[in-house]
Amino acid sequence: MNKTRKFSLILLLTCLIHPFCSGKEIAVNQVPMKWWYDVPATKFWEGLPIGTGRFGAMIPGSMDHEVIVFNDETLWAGGPYNPNNPKGPEVLKQIREYAFARDWLGATKESWKLSSDPVSVQSYQAMAQLNIRYDGYDPAKATGYHRSLDMDNALVDVDYQIDGVNYSRRVFASYPDQVIVIRLTADKKGKITLSGWFDSLQPSALTRVEHNEIIMEGSTIADRPGDNRYEYRLLPPQIKWQSKVKIIHDGGVLSSDGGTLLLKNANAATLILAGATNWVAWNDVSADEKKRCGDYIAAASKKSYKTLLKRHLEDYRPLFAACRIDLGVDLHPSQTTTQRIDAIRNGEFDHAYETRYFQYARYLMLAGAREKTLAFNNHNMWLNDLTGRWNGRWTLNINIQECYWLVENTNLPNVNESLLLFVEQLAQAGARTAKELFGCRGWCSSHGTDIWFNTAPTDGNPHWSVFPVSGMWLMQQLYFFTGGKNFHGRFCSESAIGIVMGFDDSLGQRVVFPCH
Repeated sequence: MNKTRKFSLILLLTCLIHPFCSGKEIAVNQVPMKWWYDVPATKFWEGLPIGTGRFGAMIPGSMDHEVIVFNDETLWAGGPYNPNNPKGPEVLKQIREYAFARDWLGATKESWKLSSDPVSVQSYQAMAQLNIRYDGYDPAKATGYHRSLDMDNALVDVDYQIDGVNYSRRVFASYPDQVIVIRLTADKKGKITLSGWFDSLQPSALTRVEHNEIIMEGSTIADRPGDNRYEYRLLPPQIKWQSKVKIIHDGGVLSSDGGTLLLKNANAATLILAGATNWVAWNDVSADEKKRCGDYIAAASKKSYKTLLKRHLEDYRPLFAACRIDLGVDLHPSQTTTQRIDAIRNGEFDHAYETRYFQYARYLMLAGAREKTLAFNNHNMWLNDLTGRWNGRWTLNINIQECYWLVENTNLPNVNESLLLFVEQLAQAGARTAKELFGCRGWCSSHGTDIWFNTAPTDGNPHWSVFPVSGMWLMQQLYFFTGGKNFHGRFCSESAIGIVMGFDDSLGQRVVFPCH
């Protein structure tokens, strides 16, 4: 899509969004909000993402060996730490002396001493993967394969036929129950046969089977393996985690073999997947991850599949339906999503695709951030390695702001609560940095942070790391949307006051120096 078309689309969206966003009624999109494909995913990022805001997975839709990578947003390297140089105020004074003398090189070299310790933020890491091997048929004989993400209902569906049997799979992530539900059915009895087990990239992970549950638990690894860009201390890992999957079956026989559960000739099956860590807050890892995970599984298992689905839909549908955009009818309903993308790359217009793409952004925000969760980060929740892009960090000098631009404008206030809670913790940690590193009141944050809310300059080079105004940017974004009216409650107002106090202490003027 060229720049002219992009600008035209943005202008059109601006005109259309506001009239159709209302919390008073549930809107129904004229175009079904679905991505669909006629083949399974062969790469991780070809899968279909689902999430509760805290716990998520990527669904590939395989017919033989399905690998479902799942993540908990709080699974990070390291533990609570103080990143601030205790000599920060002395360093700051020297930097300013260099700068006032117009010795820019000296000021830049001295600015390196403001760097966080460790120099880089900690890393977000994948938890584990659920393997499901579907047996009892030859996948090469499959016909009518259909894989879809229904954004109106946050459901992933997989359907196909083999030897006259129609197989169906439905997967969703329930925010009310904080579990992922996998429902397997066939239109003939005794046709569900599978084996299931856990794998993990985490070296400490251990697996066991108890009754109809597979349990895996471990701890994160220290920092980033094999990355030697900086010389810095490794923080001992303090995050512990547990994952569980429970198989509830109608008919058939369930048995175990080592760390694997085997289900043969069932009529239907429901797999309930959960995961949890011991993280509580930026300075607290006192939770019991085993109790958390066990409670999720126990509570969900007491409900029928129909009840779990009903609770999920009642929670999700009103939120997603609170905003719609109408760009006309779908002129190519029989085309797969892949075919649509290919056509667009060849210069064709597809307003139905653009409608879906607009709503996909809202879907991802609901899947990746909700009430009482962390904020949407650079990498978002979905990850299949131990490093992540940009360490899975929150980049605070534009990226997190960009992620949340659409939230209020497209009627997703529940998602915005995640950013407010994020700012609250950022302000708590940032008060320590303001005092210890810069010798001022209030709070500050720099250009990037992790789950331990490192607010000191990170990643070494002061050309980007020394950016103590990111907190102000976040508060400004929140303030501008409301115009100061009902400014997101007491704690947000207190955070705003704190950030201004830090500005007042800088040379007696409302400027920040140094700052890239």
